Amino acid sequence: MVNSHIQMPRQVMKNFADENGLLYFFDIENGKIRRGYPKTMYTEKGYFSDYVEDFLGAEVESMLGELLKFIKDTEFEAGDEPPVQYRDIAFSYVYSLLARSPSFQTELNSNSVFFQFFPRRDQHDIAAHDGYLMAQEKRILQQYHISFLVNKSTEELVLPTGGLTQCENRIICPVTPRRAIVLDDIHIEEEDDKKYVAVYEIDDQEVIHMINQLSLVQEMKRDKKYVISSNKSLLQNLVGEMVEIRED
Repeated sequence: MVNSHIQMPRQVMKNFADENGLLYFFDIENGKIRRGYPKTMYTEKGYFSDYVEDFLGAEVESMLGELLKFIKDTEFEAGDEPPVQYRDIAFSYVYSLLARSPSFQTELNSNSVFFQFFPRRDQHDIAAHDGYLMAQEKRILQQYHISFLVNKSTEELVLPTGGLTQCENRIICPVTPRRAIVLDDIHIEEEDDKKYVAVYEIDDQEVIHMINQLSLVQEMKRDKKYVISSNKSLLQNLVGEMVEIRED
């Protein structure tokens, strides 16, 4: 059985590694900042069955690369158009994050009489596979519009391994330290929906820092796994601020 990614695709984590391929992460469980590599971090042997591994690869990660390339390489000037299926790809990515999250599996355990009696790997499979398909079928979050964030500030975005950060009426999904997918709760006429692409250029370091703080706080409350960055000092500052807040 191969090493299996629990939640965050490796192709996203790689974007947060430094020039030596290293990344730093705050381990919420033990309260320490450690370092690792994208290919070995947040993996567990046999976490999913081969069937679900293949399913997630085909449904989500095979298409995600095209969107990630566009987001990383594009300056978002007039005339830059995302891939034709970018909305579907973005929603599939978000659905997979939700379905693979440890907090979703905990929720299933709490609300189902029978779920707790399945073997551990079957629980992982059911949550990731069935949860993803249910989200697709119900078209959850479809009231949100897919937009993009370009970070031009002096501070990099961090990556919560939950993948999602709620920020007022937006959901922010960092995919590089300088780019994020944004689910935007803005009203757009239906006929214009697929023509309109909002891009938020942010050069205010305080705004990016606020997003990073929210990423840390929400990861600590929900999945309680890791927050990742190529910048160790940035993580140290964020964690130190949390300690100060608790002491106050």
